[in-house]
Amino acid sequence: MKLLYISTPVNWLKFACLFACLILAAGCEQSTTGNDVKISYSIGEERLLAAAPQGWKEVFSRNDPELRVVEFVPEDQQNEKWSDKITFESLKGDPLPDPIEFQDGLILEQRENCENFNSYSTFSGIENGYPTTVQLFICKRSELIKQSQVTMLKAIQGDEHFYVISLAQRGAPLADDAKAMSDEEIAGWSLYLRGISVCDDTPEHPCPEPD
Repeated sequence: MKLLYISTPVNWLKFACLFACLILAAGCEQSTTGNDVKISYSIGEERLLAAAPQGWKEVFSRNDPELRVVEFVPEDQQNEKWSDKITFESLKGDPLPDPIEFQDGLILEQRENCENFNSYSTFSGIENGYPTTVQLFICKRSELIKQSQVTMLKAIQGDEHFYVISLAQRGAPLADDAKAMSDEEIAGWSLYLRGISVCDDTPEHPCPEPD
C-alpha cells in the first residue's frame, strides 16, 4: 500500500479555478513532472494517507509553489481519453476554505456547464478531528466535454492544508431518466473514500500503524 503525502502552498482562488477545470473540463494545460510521492514523515507533520487502487497507474503530477496534484487512471486507459480517474490535490492558504462552502461553490460552477446536473451530500462531519464532507455530482450532459460525468469528491480541512480527493467516471451523454451509476458502484466509491484520511500523529489526529 502506497502512502501519499501531499502538502504544498497554493493560491486559493487559482486552485479553485484549476480544480473546476480538472473535474469537468477539456483542454486544461498540464505538465507532467514525474512521480514525487513522499512516504517518510515525522510526528506533528500533517499528511494525506491514501492509496490508488491496485492496477491503476499515475498519469499526471504537478508539484510547484501553487498546486500539488497526482492523478491515476486504470492501466488500460490513457490520460487523454480516460473513462475513470482519481485525483489527489492539496493547497495551503490563510484561511483554508470550509469544506461545505467549497463544495457549494463547485455545485454552482457545475450547474452552469451541465444541462442536467444533480448533487447529493453523502457525508458531512468530523473525521479524525478534521472537518470533512463528501459529495456526489452527477452531470448527464456536460456542455464542456460533451459527455456525462459522475464525480464523488471528498474535501478535508486540515490544520495546515486543504485536501481534495475526487473519483470521476465519464461516458456517453445520458437521457434525463437514465441512471448514471449503479448503487453498488456508488457504494464502492464511498467505501474507498472512507479509507482516506489526514493525520499528523498527535493525540488529536492519530495516524494508523504503517501497513
